[in-house]
Amino acid sequence: MKTFDLSHFLDDHMSLFPGSESPGFIRRSDFPSQPYREMHLSMSTHSGTHMDAPAHMIENGKFLDEFEVSQFMGKAVKINIVRFEKEKWLPEGTEFLILETGWSKHWGTTAYLDDFPCLSKESVKFLKTKNLKGIGVDAISFDPVESTNYYNHYQLLGTGMIFLENLSDLSMLPDGELFDFFCFPLKIRKADGSPVRVIAII
Repeated sequence: MKTFDLSHFLDDHMSLFPGSESPGFIRRSDFPSQPYREMHLSMSTHSGTHMDAPAHMIENGKFLDEFEVSQFMGKAVKINIVRFEKEKWLPEGTEFLILETGWSKHWGTTAYLDDFPCLSKESVKFLKTKNLKGIGVDAISFDPVESTNYYNHYQLLGTGMIFLENLSDLSMLPDGELFDFFCFPLKIRKADGSPVRVIAII
């Protein structure tokens, strides 16, 4: 059994969606002036590796705290987005689709925000029929940064699934094989999103 962490570090150098406020990581207490360490965090619910609730884009959509905790775990499959776009195939029992674009190699650079691969409308229509718990990707969004209609967000979050964005190190996972997947958000009331620690066990 192998365990893989698919999350980026939260720090001052992480990529941010254009227009997002920069996060704050302030060391409030530290040795030797204090007998303990304590950090103050200030950030968007969509910072770093994070989860989108349907309520992020859908007016009457669910907030994260309205889901059963079982929504955040299940059987997942990783498929390269180019292969998926061609084949439109998921193994039986798939609850999470994890799309590898290779874009995480640009994390922390301006290139991370430009021209990353996104799902086609044909693929979105296919996925709407699959009753998935969620979809994840190693890019900053499921729609292009310049999008104004957020088609993929509206269509897929509108089915009640969750999104995972800014995943990392997906090349470590086998392609096309089911594995155990865990992506627990912080327990925030009325959360439209949350940073997550995403784990795969193979």
